Amino acid sequence: MVHAMYVSPEHRKHGIGLALMEKLIEQARNLQGLEQIHLWVLHANGVTAANFYQNIGFQRQGPLVIDDLKWQDQYIDAEYMVLRL
Repeated sequence: MVHAMYVSPEHRKHGIGLALMEKLIEQARNLQGLEQIHLWVLHANGVTAANFYQNIGFQRQGPLVIDDLKWQDQYIDAEYMVLRL
């Protein structure tokens, strides 16, 4: 399970997130018996990383979870994704 990954806005679009995820996937594929990587992506204020994860092979696991997380008095939707190794 990828618990959290965040690239600050000023450092996005430089391949940092992709490099991190590619390394994680490479290492995960070398773990005997590991079949899947799961993650939880937030949809806050119209901003989401779901397309990023989908472009590297993750698949959506179901419907959007409405009001999944409350942060600073605001509810945030979330989506669960999986990469089958």
